[in-house]
Amino acid sequence: MSVGQRIVSLRKKQSMTQASLAKAAKLSASAIAMYETDRRTPDASSIAKLAAALGVSAEALSEPQVSIAASPVETTAEQPSHTVERNAEPNLLPDGTTQLTLTLDEARVILFLRMTPEAMHFIQTYITSGNQRRSQLEKAWRLINEFQ
Repeated sequence: MSVGQRIVSLRKKQSMTQASLAKAAKLSASAIAMYETDRRTPDASSIAKLAAALGVSAEALSEPQVSIAASPVETTAEQPSHTVERNAEPNLLPDGTTQLTLTLDEARVILFLRMTPEAMHFIQTYITSGNQRRSQLEKAWRLINEFQ
């Protein structure tokens, strides 16, 4: 669920209009509309104001409702890391959030993508490409890393 969707959900639970939320949060109604439709992302200050107006913590409003527990998986020489088997099923917690068990590398990829969302297109293209296109993308990735 996006930040905008969480704002809409919390606002509607409290029977508030966009205008009343804007007034309570000391923000413009157009800003609320843009946040709710994900055309703009609220900054930390706006998140704090919205959270106070909605009666929730700033983290509950801004963070995804998935908790990630990174657990490094031990590998041996006989067992390369790409063949490690583990439970990849999500675990639904009583508070409605989902907990996933990830390898350290998976957690790093998620953190990287959260910090650099512009890389998402590259990753999606790589995942959905055939072998020849993947080879081209890997070559491009190596070139990018050489110039950094």
